[in-house]
Amino acid sequence: MNTHSCTIAGFVLAGGAALWAGAEISHSQESRLGGVVSIANTTTALFLTRFGDDCNSNGIPDSQELDTDGDGLIDDCDFDDDNDGVNDTLDLDPLDPTVCGDLDGDTCDDCSIGSDGFGPQSDVMPFNDGPDFDNDGICDAGDLDDDNDGVADVSDLDPFNPNVCIDLDEDSCDDCTSGRFDPTNDGPDNDGDG
Repeated sequence: MNTHSCTIAGFVLAGGAALWAGAEISHSQESRLGGVVSIANTTTALFLTRFGDDCNSNGIPDSQELDTDGDGLIDDCDFDDDNDGVNDTLDLDPLDPTVCGDLDGDTCDDCSIGSDGFGPQSDVMPFNDGPDFDNDGICDAGDLDDDNDGVADVSDLDPFNPNVCIDLDEDSCDDCTSGRFDPTNDGPDNDGDG
């Protein structure tokens, strides 16, 4: 059993008795809050905040403070409170693993799909951040042409079908029958009238 010594920075209550700053204590590596602690040759049960159990040095044991992602680091000492893989200073919502920002500029949050929520894996997936019908790397919400047929969704009669878009040349044939916007190649013209 390893024994460590430290000096109390403030005071703690030990069985009703106060220990003042400067008091030397030692405890085993296995002991944690409520563990057995040796104080001036006296062994007593003590609710102790030892080095590492009060990372923000506010006198409150880390076990009694908020740890949003459950990774063992309280939010005050965790650079990524929601474990989404984005530093809290850059994260649009540092307490929600499904919200972090839009690095690729496609208007979909790069953490919207995620991998494991508050778990240890990164949830940042700029190229998998929402439905992407045409697989062009831009999520549908930010893609101006979801089916990649060459016609913007706002003008496309069926923005999720590359073979249907519009009849711009008004020849009664859809200009995307070939899968791309091409009014000159939009179907057979048996009577040759264009």
